[in-house]
Amino acid sequence: MDITGIVLAGGQCSRMGQDKALVTIGGKRLIDHSLDVLGHFCDSILISTHNPAFGSWGYRIVADEYHGIGPIAGLYSALKASQSRHNLVIPCDTPYVDAVVYERLLDNADDCPAVIAGTADGLKEPLIGYYDRSVAEILRQQIQEGDYKLQHALERMEARIEVFSDTKSFVNINTSFDLHSCSYAACEGPHA
Repeated sequence: MDITGIVLAGGQCSRMGQDKALVTIGGKRLIDHSLDVLGHFCDSILISTHNPAFGSWGYRIVADEYHGIGPIAGLYSALKASQSRHNLVIPCDTPYVDAVVYERLLDNADDCPAVIAGTADGLKEPLIGYYDRSVAEILRQQIQEGDYKLQHALERMEARIEVFSDTKSFVNINTSFDLHSCSYAACEGPHA
């Protein structure tokens, strides 16, 4: 199966004050963690970002076609740019998500247009998922309607939610406090 990996690294970083993708935890940049996870499955990788510096790493950079509307823009633009029907999406700020999560998403994709990670308490993680390239059209329509909520897009595409019991896999880094907490946990051991 030809699979494209999509790293979403285009956030504004307003709460962090620096580019989250370049922050290190346990001696590893967050974006490198994301690239390593996708490397298990993907023949090619796209990085959704406005930072041209990422192009020097040898991956194709995809800038948002629509600006200032959140992650739906990055997901849409990257899916539109993908040359593969099958796509795995990972945000650049999830240091604990691993290849096991994506293996399970792929195993449950079948002919479903989207399969995303979720938790037993009802949390949905639309940026950790499998997407058929065809859902880009659903995202485009929703953006043009002025609805930028990915949760609504999941309903439109009838996404399957794959429930995981380990919620620590989905911890993300948004603030300096989050970074400090995860850095401390990394020093104490995995998922401390």
